[in-house]
Amino acid sequence: MLVRDRDRDLDEEFWLSKDLSPNNGDDIYVEGDKNWGGYSALGRDVTTADDKIPSCEEYDHPNDHFQDWEYYHSFMYTQIIKVYDEVAPVVTGQEILSASVKELIVWLT
Repeated sequence: MLVRDRDRDLDEEFWLSKDLSPNNGDDIYVEGDKNWGGYSALGRDVTTADDKIPSCEEYDHPNDHFQDWEYYHSFMYTQIIKVYDEVAPVVTGQEILSASVKELIVWLT
């Protein structure tokens, strides 16, 4: 789900997309901003979802003086860090395997 405010009108656009570019490929536009974020038209293979993003009419944020409503949505981020190193890691600490578990591992191999 991509959330954008391309035309900066405080009315976000919501795109179900397989990449990081909205309004391309086989994206699905979920209606929030009625003008697609300022695009003159939807992309050739873009479809529109049957439902709209729900909004809260009772939105009253003391630091937001521009609008009195907001969409229901939240954000969750995943960060994947891949480290390339030619030196194998050294693991230190207490040994947690018991003698019987070690014997089982040797027996299985």
